[in-house]
Formats: sequence, C-alpha cells, structure tokens
Amino acid sequence: MASLYAITGDIEAIFKLLECAVDEEGNPRELTEEETETLKEWFALSREDFDKKFDSYCKLIKNYKLQSENADSERKNYKAELDRLSKRAKTFQNNAEKLQNMLRWSMETLHLDSKKSDLFSARIQNTQMQVSQRDGYDLAEVPEEYLKPREIDTMKIKADIKAGKLRVGTEGLEYGRVYDANNNWLKGLWAVQGTALVIR
Repeated sequence: MASLYAITGDIEAIFKLLECAVDEEGNPRELTEEETETLKEWFALSREDFDKKFDSYCKLIKNYKLQSENADSERKNYKAELDRLSKRAKTFQNNAEKLQNMLRWSMETLHLDSKKSDLFSARIQNTQMQVSQRDGYDLAEVPEEYLKPREIDTMKIKADIKAGKLRVGTEGLEYGRVYDANNNWLKGLWAVQGTALVIR
C-alpha cells in the first residue's frame, strides 16, 4: 500500500482486517456485517483510549483516501483508453448502420422484400413497435393513463426549504417530514440533513 503515514502497532489489527477483506480475484471488497461489528468494537473506546488513538485512526483514514485517489487516477487513465476504443467501436457501428440503411433503401427502391445470394440473405421484416412522443406536441395532449407517474423535483424542494417556503420537522414524530407554508404535511416527501466527518 502506498502510504502517507506508517501504520503503528496500536492500529495494526484494524489495518490487517481491512487488507484481508478481498474477493476471489484478490481485489478489495466491502466488509461483511460481522467484520463491521468487529471494527465497531475496536472503535468503542474510553475517552482516554480514544484520545491516544485518534491520530492513528486519522492516519489510517488518510492512507486509504490516498489509495482511493491513486485508484481513481488509474481509473481515469483506463477511462481515457476505453473512451477512445468506445468512440472507435461507435464509428465502425455507425458506418455499418449507414451502409445497411443504404442497402435497405436500394431494396425498397427496387421493390425487393428479400434478396439471397450464395453468401448472404437479407429480408425486410417487421420488428417491435416503437412508441415515442411526437415532436412539437405537449404531453398534456396525451391521456393521463398513458403517462408514467410524476417524479420528485428534489432541486426545487431543496430550494423551497432554503427559501422558507417549506419546513422540515426536526424532532420526534415530525423528524424528516416536510410541511408547506400552511403547516400541511406533504406525506410523500422526506428530508433529512446529511452530515459528514471532515478530517483535515
């Protein structure tokens, strides 16, 4: 492991647990529930023990964040190569489709439904029906029974909470519930403030 900090003895057991968590191919995997419980036991410390081990915990976290950054850089390098290959494959695919469309156009112009040679055969046949919204027409013109359920506009909800148009319950049974300006509970909505531990 490329490390910023040396792993000292008091944190070695946690390090070993994390390093041994690998899949069948030897790649890092997420901890099981049992392993997570073991980890939790190591973190259940008295204040005095916590104060002693705080720096070691942060060093280990920083080391894994460094590994994550290294893996992400590697992923970006692979992504650039994958993007190049994907673009190449897409170009070949598009060329094949253009040629196929031209062949179909030729067959339709010549009123041929099928054509067979010693090497190939081609036939114009029906495929699955495609349904889409017609350009220039509004969805309001489509009957409700043919529309999917509405989706929640989370950005608008967050903006209205910030502007005070909506209120979020913070205690007891109200926790996470969203209320409108008239204090009506909007039963289909739920909002909680996220938190994160920031290590500097």
